[in-house]
Amino acid sequence: MKLLRPVPLLIVLAGAAAFGLWRWQAGNQANQAAPASKPPALVSAQAIHLQSVPAELGTNGTITALKMVDIRAQVTTTVKEVLFKEGDDVRAGQVLFRLDDRNDRVNLDKAKAQAAKSRAALKDLERQLARAQELRAQQFIAQSALDSAQAQVDTQKEAVAADLAAVRNAEVALSYNEIRAPFAGRAGAVSVYPGSLVSASPTGPALVSVAQLDPITVAFTLPERELDAVLKARQQSAGVSVEVRKPDGSASMTGQLSFVDNQVDAATGSVKLKASFSNGGHAWWPGQFVDVRLKLRTLEGAAVIAQAATILQGNERSVLVVDAEGKAAKRKVEVLHVMGEQLAVKGLKEGELLILEGRQQVRPGQPVKVQGAGKEGGKEGGKPASEPMSRASASAAQGASR
Repeated sequence: MKLLRPVPLLIVLAGAAAFGLWRWQAGNQANQAAPASKPPALVSAQAIHLQSVPAELGTNGTITALKMVDIRAQVTTTVKEVLFKEGDDVRAGQVLFRLDDRNDRVNLDKAKAQAAKSRAALKDLERQLARAQELRAQQFIAQSALDSAQAQVDTQKEAVAADLAAVRNAEVALSYNEIRAPFAGRAGAVSVYPGSLVSASPTGPALVSVAQLDPITVAFTLPERELDAVLKARQQSAGVSVEVRKPDGSASMTGQLSFVDNQVDAATGSVKLKASFSNGGHAWWPGQFVDVRLKLRTLEGAAVIAQAATILQGNERSVLVVDAEGKAAKRKVEVLHVMGEQLAVKGLKEGELLILEGRQQVRPGQPVKVQGAGKEGGKEGGKPASEPMSRASASAAQGASR
């Protein structure tokens, strides 16, 4: 029987080394297959607050007088009296200027004298007609003689009527020498003095301008895309409230939209509007530049967020919020109104945390850690909803609720 040879020591050692290497590699691969979990992403957030948000449109405007006229002479003559001071408040019908009316008075006297002469002649012809009628009844004159007398009376009646019209015309010409205020308002600078020659020229300098300051109007324009929203607001309520504010914020007043033009300016793509305001204290003056806000309606239960916090995909907008498990969650929102860099939206809940900074590195379902949470919606990433919106940038969002 053959005896087994002893295994060489070298082979045993090599096998042990190979087994150890295999165990080490397997353990290393297991460690790589189960890496350590990522830490939560750091983000900043704001707490959503649902509120009543006024849907407004903002632009710039100019104060204009409800009425303003340049007063000019209607006759060529010289100024006799100036009966007011520059800058005075004047009443409707108040005499402002008296002109030299001597020629017009003479013309009126001549017209009256001619009318009196014509009436006297008419009376004489009427007596002759009455005598002719008596003679004709007694067959002392021919019918043609009576007809001639009647024709003379009729002709003279027309002459009297013409002379009386001449009197009225002379009276009108005389009245032009007293220049009156057409309405109550504030007088401007006076350009003539007693002795100044004035003429009935539409292109000549005005004697004075008069502007009605109470009520007063504000003229402004809006892009044509806003026209539908303005017209709907006028139909749905008794009036559209308009607030104007001086650029430095030192004063404001509230009135009503009073005029929407009947056409869109094809060159600018805008429409003209006006609003009327009470100006009893004359604190506002024509020509002043002001900020204008139209209050179209109030959006109930809306959240005000920064546009930068939204994700636009096609025609849909969404945001990222922090859910109850501390993870990022996607919420679809509906834009109700655009207010400069802010949006009034629905689709969010009271108290939800809206992710602001850091959202670019976050995906839905990813754990997040909020820093600086607790700021109310409308005060983070933009101005509060109650503050004026950016001028000329406010526009109703596409698909806004009606």
